[in-house]
Amino acid sequence: MSVVAIDRTVPFGQAKPLGSGLKIIEQDEKALTLTEVNLSQVILVNAIAGREQSIGGHEQIRRLMHSRLILLDAQIMQVLWEDQTLIPPSWDIKKGGMPFICFDGTVLRDSHGNDYTLCLCRQSPQPGKEWTQVLYNLKHTRHPNKLSAVLTP
Repeated sequence: MSVVAIDRTVPFGQAKPLGSGLKIIEQDEKALTLTEVNLSQVILVNAIAGREQSIGGHEQIRRLMHSRLILLDAQIMQVLWEDQTLIPPSWDIKKGGMPFICFDGTVLRDSHGNDYTLCLCRQSPQPGKEWTQVLYNLKHTRHPNKLSAVLTP
């Protein structure tokens, strides 16, 4: 069991500037209450339904919020980014390409009005290669390998 502490004393983006004119426009309030996360309980999901091949990023978030799941936020992603040994090996899955694990509990907007979420992406299929941090534009489609990190309430 891997329980990770989340320091909420300094909100995400204040300790380290977001850069590129990014600002937080939406947060999953349930995620903001988490001060620890048991990574063995995190579920990686997409909201693609029926015969859909993909959906938009905003639609993915809307569907997941409607399902009442807790969408893990950027502050949780930051903890995992800073200590990648915490990332569960099970997240290194290969469904339709290299996995993108999106932390949709925080939506960011740039100065041009584009919305993003932060994701961790495994760029190489080789074990032991580091994950990269990706700013994922919500205008882009979500395919089956673009998964959201969530918890059940």
